[in-house]
Amino acid sequence: MPEPDRPAGTIFQPGSFLPATDGTEVCAFLNPHDARGPASAHSADAAISMAAGRIRPGMSSAIHVHPALTQITYVTAGTLTVRMRGPDEAVPSRLQVPAGAAALTEPGTLLQLCNETERMVEVLYVSTPAYVLETGPDGAVRYEDALILGADWDAPAVRDWSVDSAASARGQAMGRRAEAAGRIAERTGR
Repeated sequence: MPEPDRPAGTIFQPGSFLPATDGTEVCAFLNPHDARGPASAHSADAAISMAAGRIRPGMSSAIHVHPALTQITYVTAGTLTVRMRGPDEAVPSRLQVPAGAAALTEPGTLLQLCNETERMVEVLYVSTPAYVLETGPDGAVRYEDALILGADWDAPAVRDWSVDSAASARGQAMGRRAEAAGRIAERTGR
């Protein structure tokens, strides 16, 4: 029987945390579509990705949406306040998520992560399909699955978010994310 290219059991471990476009800190450690993350033998057509995240005390992320993916935010340390608003809802919900619990965010749902405590909140993000983040040669983001809409719930793009907005954003994201994932795979050999 031939030897496998890698052992059946592989440990994936977070490395350096980097600033995310929403203002939080993220370390992708199991994601072939994150150009800034470590190379792994994880399949480039992955249906899932994982990243560690940190939200500093008193910090709130930008309000953003993932038009083409579902995200689970599992809190590993601290208590996270999650604000979400579906495209057909008038006001955001507010969830207090303690360590050991998770919040599920469906595609097209507005999302804001808030640390209203005096301690660092640590999370694990699980996304399906795998999160796509492409950077150019200068390190600038070329494509990312998060669409930043504003800093507060009164920002025009946030206030006007609707079912039509969500459908349009999803349609645009699907093509752009496939192109970005293809370029990442070609460039990195993942």
